[in-house]
Amino acid sequence: MRLKQQAFTLIELLVCIAIISVLAGLIVPAFAHARMDGRKTVSISNLRQCGMALLIYSQDYDGIYSVPPYKVAKLALKDEPTCDPNDLWRPGCKEDWGQPLVGSYGYVRGVSRYATDDGWDQYLSWTDGLGHPGSLLISVFYSDTPLAPFHGETPILGAQCGPGESRCMWPNHVLRFRLDGSAKSTSGSEWSINSARTIMDWGGLFFNAE
Repeated sequence: MRLKQQAFTLIELLVCIAIISVLAGLIVPAFAHARMDGRKTVSISNLRQCGMALLIYSQDYDGIYSVPPYKVAKLALKDEPTCDPNDLWRPGCKEDWGQPLVGSYGYVRGVSRYATDDGWDQYLSWTDGLGHPGSLLISVFYSDTPLAPFHGETPILGAQCGPGESRCMWPNHVLRFRLDGSAKSTSGSEWSINSARTIMDWGGLFFNAE
């Protein structure tokens, strides 16, 4: 005797689809978070490798007191991994985005206020005074809200930030390599921002985000 094949009812199909949707909703964010964590790990490793290259370069002179200026640092890092895997501004990391970026990473001696010898000495004294080692390189590509891309040290309101300042807010999450050779991830809760609409500023980010 041949049994009659029974098809799924509409309700059963809808229940299956609902269950699959719920599972997908749980799994997809977890995968996305894992991928972001993986990219962050790679970036911190890259920052450490680049930062150590600069510190080793400086040892031939006077240590952190003679960390190279921007143009020299770019040459010193030309064979190092300066591309952040989460770089949202320069597809393929092929474009030179301009000072203070060396590849994907902001370089403190590319910021105008720290570029001169006087400014660099002042930067070292400020960070020492706060009890924190200064930051040499940073990555800004891991914020909850991605930063609007802009060329140069500080975005220009209207031209680069769009109609409102809010698109140029500071990142709430930064990866950094410090002058003591350590690399870490810091969150926005660790530094103060004067206003929720503060314009992205590399100099302030290096100095305040410790």
